[in-house]
Amino acid sequence: MAAMPNDFANRRTMRSLNSEQEQEVVDAHNAARLRASSSNMMKMRYNKVLAAQAQAHADSCVEAHSGLASENMFFSSANTINMSQAVHNWEIEKYDYDYDTNTCKEGRACGHYTQVVWASSDEVGCGASNKCGGDYKTHIVCQYLPSGNYAGVRPFKTGAPCSDCTACGHSCENGLCTRETSLCTDDHNYCRNMFSSSGFTKPLCYVSPTPGNYVVEYCNVPMCGQ
Repeated sequence: MAAMPNDFANRRTMRSLNSEQEQEVVDAHNAARLRASSSNMMKMRYNKVLAAQAQAHADSCVEAHSGLASENMFFSSANTINMSQAVHNWEIEKYDYDYDTNTCKEGRACGHYTQVVWASSDEVGCGASNKCGGDYKTHIVCQYLPSGNYAGVRPFKTGAPCSDCTACGHSCENGLCTRETSLCTDDHNYCRNMFSSSGFTKPLCYVSPTPGNYVVEYCNVPMCGQ
């Protein structure tokens, strides 16, 4: 989609979401994820590195994905910023999603929903601007890690909640899988068994040292189950 015209000299933008809005984002995602009745659904947490990227993209007022991470976007003609409403709009796409065939209904979109409930995506960061020009004054952007929405892959496993929380340092909290945050160096770097299809055989730290840059390295912890 084409970028909307902007008047950067006169347009004021939000610097970032406040703490209440951040919590609203996390709560709305986790409520939607719990409603999916999944056996391996991770509990979502907030990532300020992703939020900085998402805010920059929201401030750009571009109606196209940034390409920096898995991403959901919401546009509104109103100038109010309602994070719960944005997540709700993404979640109701579930009525256009068929889990058995892993497809959207013909002519309908469901990719926003599948990202909201992508089981392994457990970090989210969002940004919003209500000073865009054109028909859509408000742009809301949320980005996710690890990335989801892979073609041909279902977003989650069905089954009893938390019955498939199998990764290192994971436990169950109110029906959602949670992970130990101290396995790596800080709140945004964490240990996972990832990329086995690429030949990695040990748990990895997935690190975001700067917005838009991601590296992985082996964690200094045992393999899951060992």
